[in-house]
Amino acid sequence: MALAIDKCQLTRFHGGLRALHCADETAVGWVLGFEVDPVNSVQFSNHTGYAHWKGQMLNSAELNELYEGLKLNNVNHYDYVLTGYTRDASFLATVVDIVQGLKQQNSDLVYVCDPVMGDKWNGEGSMVGNRLLEPYLD
Repeated sequence: MALAIDKCQLTRFHGGLRALHCADETAVGWVLGFEVDPVNSVQFSNHTGYAHWKGQMLNSAELNELYEGLKLNNVNHYDYVLTGYTRDASFLATVVDIVQGLKQQNSDLVYVCDPVMGDKWNGEGSMVGNRLLEPYLD
């Protein structure tokens, strides 16, 4: 089973973990033989490389609450974790805590990080800024 955290849901733009989550979020995972538990980190109107965007971001407390629900029901058993886009260092720290806990449960857990930092449309810098470089490198 796979857990996908930091999945982007964008109304306009094919970004985020689109390879795994297309129109039906779990269809591609199922075709590949995975059961996927997707967690949307953001739901935006469009990619943040545009001048304006609207929508919601899941915060670290909300992510922790979702994961605690999985733990309470004893359904937090994963072989793979795939993470992607986030705009917040505390959210990223919560992701690290979750992955570390899952690795304690399953030392064979495969963790794949696609930080989805991107370039701004004008080529100047990343869409998430330099504040997330250090947490990703750690």
